[in-house]
Amino acid sequence: MDAPPRNQGFRLDAAALDRQLALRGLTARKLAEISGIPENTISQARRGHRRMSERTLKRLTTALLGVPLMLGAELIIGSGETG
Repeated sequence: MDAPPRNQGFRLDAAALDRQLALRGLTARKLAEISGIPENTISQARRGHRRMSERTLKRLTTALLGVPLMLGAELIIGSGETG
């Protein structure tokens, strides 16, 4: 992944985050709690109103990777694609 220009940050893929939350049985509030990132920051990034710094993105992904997938969740949770 190429780093964006210093002041722009990374755009969050809300659908991908929602899928990862669902696969782990997490809410955005719980992710904020375990990552130490304010829930408002995550919410704004999900809506495209805010970009994330590399540091914040790493904290978010580290928190997600620390929560195991729910056994069998991928069988019933869609990919977000239509068609």
